[in-house]
Amino acid sequence: MTRVWVSRPEAQARSTCAALVQLGLQPWSQPVMEIHPLAELAPANRTMVMDLDLYQVAIFISQNAVRHGVAAIEAFWPQVPLGVAFLAVGNATARALQQAGILAEAPQVAMDSEALLALPVLAEVEQQRIIIFKGVGGRTELADTLSARGARVDNCPLYERKACTEAATALAQSDFGLMPDDCTLAYSGESIQLIHTALQAAQRRELLARTTIVPGPRVAAIAQELGFSRVIQAQNATDPAMLAALAAVE
Repeated sequence: MTRVWVSRPEAQARSTCAALVQLGLQPWSQPVMEIHPLAELAPANRTMVMDLDLYQVAIFISQNAVRHGVAAIEAFWPQVPLGVAFLAVGNATARALQQAGILAEAPQVAMDSEALLALPVLAEVEQQRIIIFKGVGGRTELADTLSARGARVDNCPLYERKACTEAATALAQSDFGLMPDDCTLAYSGESIQLIHTALQAAQRRELLARTTIVPGPRVAAIAQELGFSRVIQAQNATDPAMLAALAAVE
């Protein structure tokens, strides 16, 4: 039976593992990163949330941003302020917002910063105030481009991503990858880099030759530069897209 390495954090991995089992595949859930909420919002970030009604656009980068961002908003707002356009990087993030009572627009195919920036609502943002709910660090493409378009952009970090220290040990002790059709699901540029680090630490560089599914050309380019030799691009990082790419592997 084909084994599939689900490398995403545990909370997000559950639905992926269940879908893989339904397809008759054997998931191996081993996160390469962990999500840790910040102990408390910095004073400047608390002010951003308290001033949410002064922003024209609020962007949520991920489901983790929704989880922690909505909690921060609810701490200061009995109801979400009117007049703010809420955007999500992907459909799963938009659904998480909808479950919290917030309707959000999201790109429908590619689900990344570039696709979000192509939405008409962000085409003309000069002098608009935009808040981005996100993790610590990460890509700056979204904020940089919006600033270049004339927007006043505030980043509001809510959580941090940390490398999972157990990944290399688990990989060294696992029989994952012994079968030539075993496959890895990588969900971002950061995760493919952490997978590569784990392979090196576990002395499992032979897994660079196994199939690796990634969400789009940007992450594919990173994977190929790191030495992954069989990289398959999904349309985006959602379960349907990643599993469709997996199903198409010969």
